[in-house]
Amino acid sequence: MFSELVVNVLASAILLGFGYLYGQYRERRLHLGKNLEEYEFYPFELDEKKNLFFDMEMFNTGVSHFLRQRDNIAAWQLILISRCHDQNGYGLG
Repeated sequence: MFSELVVNVLASAILLGFGYLYGQYRERRLHLGKNLEEYEFYPFELDEKKNLFFDMEMFNTGVSHFLRQRDNIAAWQLILISRCHDQNGYGLG
C-alpha cells in the first residue's frame, strides 16, 4: 500500500516536472522573434540612385501587424526606428 503511494507520487512529480520544463521551453520560444528586416514590411528601401528612404506605408503596415501578432524583437526595433525618426524632426503622424 505504501509502495503504491510512493510510486504514484513519484510518477506525478515526474510528469509535473516534464510539464513545467515543456512550459518553460514553450514560453521561451514565444518570446523569440525575427529581426524587422526579415519581414516584407521593413520600412527602409533603396531608390534607383541607391539612396535610403523611409516608407511610411510600410511602417504603418508593420505597426498594424505587430498589434495583431506577437514578435517582441521586431516590435522593439520598429519602436526604436519610430523614436529615431521622430527625433530627427520628421514626425510620424
